[in-house]
Amino acid sequence: MPHRRKSKRYITWRESVLERDSRKCTKCKTEEKLVAHHIIPWQENFDLAYDVNNGLTLCRACHMAH
Repeated sequence: MPHRRKSKRYITWRESVLERDSRKCTKCKTEEKLVAHHIIPWQENFDLAYDVNNGLTLCRACHMAH
């Protein structure tokens, strides 16, 4: 859902997740190529889509392996 990722609400959620996790991958601790991962996908529970507690900072490599 690329259009949602451009919304102000999503950008705020993403930044909040990255900031909370000190801008480091929670798996391998790298600080490069970070993404905010939804623990419970928004397709499964949209009510949690912007809940910071439903987010996890991962690098792209760990995200692909997740």
